[in-house]
Amino acid sequence: MKLKRNASLAAILLSGIILLAGCTATKNKGIVNNTILTGHIDGVKDPYFQFNYDLYSLLEASKKENIDIDEEGNFRIDLSLKSPLKGNLYFGRDIIRGLGHNKNIYIYLEPGDSVHVTANVDFFQDTAIIEKTLGFSGKGAVNNRFVNDADFAFNSYPQLRDNNYGFILTLSPDEYKRNADSIRDEQIRYVSKYYDTAHISPRLKEIFIEESENLASARKINYPSGKKSFSQGKEVDLPADYYNFMDNIHIKSDLENAGVPYLRFTHFYLTNKYKLAQKNGFTGDYISFLDNQLPKRARYVYMAYSLRQDFRPEIFNQFGKGSPFKDIKKIVQERYGYLADMLPGKPAVQVVFEDINKEKIKSGPYFEGKYVYIDFWATWCKPCIAEIPDLVKLEKEYEGKNIEFVSVSFDDGRPEWEEYLEKEKLTGTQFWMDAKNKALYKRQFNIQLIPRFILLDTEGKIVNADAPRPSSGKQIRNLLDQTLSKGS
Repeated sequence: MKLKRNASLAAILLSGIILLAGCTATKNKGIVNNTILTGHIDGVKDPYFQFNYDLYSLLEASKKENIDIDEEGNFRIDLSLKSPLKGNLYFGRDIIRGLGHNKNIYIYLEPGDSVHVTANVDFFQDTAIIEKTLGFSGKGAVNNRFVNDADFAFNSYPQLRDNNYGFILTLSPDEYKRNADSIRDEQIRYVSKYYDTAHISPRLKEIFIEESENLASARKINYPSGKKSFSQGKEVDLPADYYNFMDNIHIKSDLENAGVPYLRFTHFYLTNKYKLAQKNGFTGDYISFLDNQLPKRARYVYMAYSLRQDFRPEIFNQFGKGSPFKDIKKIVQERYGYLADMLPGKPAVQVVFEDINKEKIKSGPYFEGKYVYIDFWATWCKPCIAEIPDLVKLEKEYEGKNIEFVSVSFDDGRPEWEEYLEKEKLTGTQFWMDAKNKALYKRQFNIQLIPRFILLDTEGKIVNADAPRPSSGKQIRNLLDQTLSKGS
């Protein structure tokens, strides 16, 4: 879950599992193709908007930057590209008749493009006003027209409601799989027809087909957990062959220029396939599992990508001395070197908590002499709330042992946290942190998503910087039992 109030299962699926933000665009040495995006946008309320995008080149992170727009609604973005760019211009969110509407214009650029966009984004005039007023001109205009037409065709509110709630709730497992495949096939027919008539870029067609296939697979993988969530926790009765479709998912052997959305799906798919393998008796670690999933270089590209999203010490150590691909190793060292602070044995950063009585508590002295299992959560995070019953159960099981279970709120303000604790009668060790102290934890532990759990030893050093969730069952209990036995 992203650290925003409006994150949801629907948003996760629509963004191709999880959208991560990175640095602003900069000019890169040796790139000769200048790319220009200009526009005139009516109905803008702020002096800037957000430009979110992915670059389809080796291990480029998702990026976002604020773009100035003048009082007349004009803007200009100059980019130096060596690969395609796909993203959106985000002009905020309006609540109209109780429904939230994101004001997005989708963008696709290739090196050398010069595109001009015009639109009105004042949803209080008409919630369909972008669709009615959106126009593109210049080199690359047809590609931009397509990415928006596709969004209008497949992502209306009723469609999103059905795809991300209604179909999950009402359809049986096999019916849901057939429905997801049917939507995928319709999208592929759509882009093929558009390609034949409007002559969009072959690379854009390829990207769109990949995204359609991956989204269908992601929906099918997520169906059991979604069904359980929407059915008040009732377990789903899956056919024995439900997950057979995963054997037919083929990851590209060349991940060099696949782009972040494709790598995002690759990570989602492989981690879920690994969990299934474990359930079916596989006893090897994740690296040994990956040996049979990807060719060697593609495996290292994927592992490098996975570090920022899902840190594993054994993956990080693959890019030390003797790492076979120097270019990938260099990228990891330059971009992710700071993650070394998450390795086992590293001291946890010292922070100051506030308890329910507003007393300030220093983490170092408080944690000293005991193992600590920390839960980072927020009152607005549904997956976080779903972990609470299992966390309470876990705490009771280990009562009397030298371990404390600590919940640390990531809520921006104290009032929401205080009200939730009182309303839900939450007990145990509950802390809140101000923005300064929160930033310290977010940096050291690379917290992009919550819920997140870490385990510290009696000296305040890291045992596991991304510990299993309370709901993981045997996984968390095995970790706690092994850790506590070493300290006894």
